[in-house]
Amino acid sequence: NTIVIGSVLGMGEVAYYDFVEKIVNVLSTIFYTISNVVFPYYNKNANKIFARKLLIYTTVIGVLLYFIVGCSLKSFILLFFNNDMLMAIPVYWMLGTLFIYRHLSYFLGTVILISHNHVKDVIVNMFYSMFVYLFVIMFLGIIDCLNIYTLSISLVISVFFETLQRWYYCKKYGEDKDKINEEVNALHNKGFHKVFFESFWALLTPVIILGCIYSGVASPTEAAVISVFYALFISMFIYKSLRVKDLYDVFVESIKTFAPILFIL
Repeated sequence: NTIVIGSVLGMGEVAYYDFVEKIVNVLSTIFYTISNVVFPYYNKNANKIFARKLLIYTTVIGVLLYFIVGCSLKSFILLFFNNDMLMAIPVYWMLGTLFIYRHLSYFLGTVILISHNHVKDVIVNMFYSMFVYLFVIMFLGIIDCLNIYTLSISLVISVFFETLQRWYYCKKYGEDKDKINEEVNALHNKGFHKVFFESFWALLTPVIILGCIYSGVASPTEAAVISVFYALFISMFIYKSLRVKDLYDVFVESIKTFAPILFIL
């Protein structure tokens, strides 16, 4: 999108888009990390009740973050930038939802579908999403309606389509109702406080990411790397859902998953 905006609209529009995109990427990193933390646990136990509840809770938190950031964005811009950057606020309200859809798509694809060996469906879904994006861009060009707002919406539409299709795949492959009821009863028996304390180390992940970024200790990319090692540590030594001998299989599965994506990119 940045390349299209720069070539069609000019570098002035790129500044607004790039500013908003960085905000979206920081927010996306938080939820990507949560998905990466729970992936080994879900891959081992296939606990769909846990995955469903986590998906609901994180989505609600994402929506709240979307509005909190949007409402405070004007004050932030006036504090650190000039009035010209206020043009980025409408772009945020359109593009900001992207991190929520990215989270849903990534969670459904990586945590659920890939854990159940539906890698092919995830890759096909990525191709469809790319075609939707290209189709929308071409349509906007034909009707002469290319601007920073419509281009932002086109990216949101493609990721929204990607999310819907992955949700369809998850519904298509069904659920084990007996296991779901068993897990629901187990969670009810544990109670909220015990479930919360068991999840404490995983919930600490976004605190570490944002703390590293806003304290200046690390850039968003470096904070993502730190979060990966943190997830590896708590998976192996706290939750003990991952053992040393499992690392080879994890690396192999990761390569199988991401190697085709590299060719797409």
